[in-house]
Amino acid sequence: MKKALLYFCTMILLSATAAALEPQNPEGLCDRFLGEKEKTSCLAKIKKMQPDWYLASTCAKQFDDKSFYECLDLNQVTLFSPKKLEACEASMDDTDRIKCIRSAAATKSDQAFQKATSPRMRGRQGSVRLSEGY
Repeated sequence: MKKALLYFCTMILLSATAAALEPQNPEGLCDRFLGEKEKTSCLAKIKKMQPDWYLASTCAKQFDDKSFYECLDLNQVTLFSPKKLEACEASMDDTDRIKCIRSAAATKSDQAFQKATSPRMRGRQGSVRLSEGY
């Protein structure tokens, strides 16, 4: 009985303290702006940048709008490892978070978040005919 109670308490404690990086739809980031003009401008930038969802989740923590866009611009530079980005979720100021994100760059392509691709489409290049059923 004591072991079961200890196990139960341990599981509750671990689940309460575990902080995993949750991906966030980048278009939802523009909800931080109140003005319609700012929101429209943000959506246009997001569609152009197409940032990684894990990076977007980390950039959402930025307080200043200028550092928010600077954070999203890092998506154009390199790929990021979600495991390394988890460290940047901690309560930091904007400049420290940018430094942390820069250090979270993936050194190998297999560490980076990979966009989902259809198994049937992998390795294919060029145009696809409609008759192929993709």
